[in-house]
Amino acid sequence: MNSKYKLGIVVVSYHNPAMTIRFVKNELTKLKMQYTLVIVNNDSSMSKSLDLAEKCGVSFVDDDINGKVPNNSSYLIWSPGNLGYAKGNNKGVAFLNRIGGYTHFLFSNDDIEIKDSDILEKLWAVMDSHPRIGIVGPRIVGLDGREQSPHDCYISPYRHIGWKLLKPFRKKRKQNNIAFETACNSHPKITYWVCGAFMMVRADVFNQVGGFDTRTFLYYEEVILAEKFKNLGLGVMYVPSCCVVHFEGGSSKNTPSKRSLEISKESSFVYYKYYRHVNPLVLMLYKIIC
Repeated sequence: MNSKYKLGIVVVSYHNPAMTIRFVKNELTKLKMQYTLVIVNNDSSMSKSLDLAEKCGVSFVDDDINGKVPNNSSYLIWSPGNLGYAKGNNKGVAFLNRIGGYTHFLFSNDDIEIKDSDILEKLWAVMDSHPRIGIVGPRIVGLDGREQSPHDCYISPYRHIGWKLLKPFRKKRKQNNIAFETACNSHPKITYWVCGAFMMVRADVFNQVGGFDTRTFLYYEEVILAEKFKNLGLGVMYVPSCCVVHFEGGSSKNTPSKRSLEISKESSFVYYKYYRHVNPLVLMLYKIIC
């Protein structure tokens, strides 16, 4: 392993301390590579955050902006308000930047089961051998067996409009469940974007582009980040030789379905307007129909 490598892992915890504790105690301990962990306890109180830090066995930092950073490898910081995915992860990165020297950041949900103890080495190796790749992600499978990565192409608002209008005639897409052995023997490939439930990025580039777009609260953060990296000439790569299981719902189960759809649409507007430069009339039509 390159001695210049330094990894920071950011995990945003939201109203599910048991899941966070499970992830820290049972999953992160599987990893072989050294890392610094920062848990962002989102929409919580100082007392609950202190309790979670103790149960996770990490250092609690009350003031992550100006407070003293203990000499440790695992930390918990907190927010009294609900920051969402983008702001929550950016907050974690800002804390890691106070420590400094990180070459890579890994963003992970806590509703994840790590299947490969050398997953970090595999992701890093691919990125190290491809200088023009700025984001990498493993195979991510939901509990329903569905593949959640990769996403190879841009889906325009025209397609969303068509899907909405022709919903009664649209055939349900068959899920192509890839056998685990087949996936592990597959080679890394360039893709448009990978699922943000578990992905690694180049730290210097992430900081250069300003991190995740904070105009999004939930959804579309990964694809927007891919667009930001693409503007600097850096691509995204999918690495199927390593895998995680995404329990899904850990961060969204407390959000009503209707509100979840509203949040998704709000984020999609940021993506289409500022990153894909979609015609305003098309955006208006998208807003009305979808």
